[in-house]
Amino acid sequence: MSYDPEVADRVRQVLADQRGVTEQALGEPHVRPMLLGGRALSGFITVEPAGFAADGALAGWVRRGLDVAAGLPAKPDR
Repeated sequence: MSYDPEVADRVRQVLADQRGVTEQALGEPHVRPMLLGGRALSGFITVEPAGFAADGALAGWVRRGLDVAAGLPAKPDR
């Protein structure tokens, strides 16, 4: 199934009042879905080099990644 912007807008409306829900950055320049074996990985993106060429842009992406990681549940010890 391909990305459908109308469905995405409908989902945004449904989730508008939900706390702790954030949207992936797929609408931003130089960003695309992360692929593994030709399939898009849910919850992951790829930022092309042009999207983090400036130090401030790189810092912004790192900060966003840290924020997402901080919100994930801890993994159990092995």
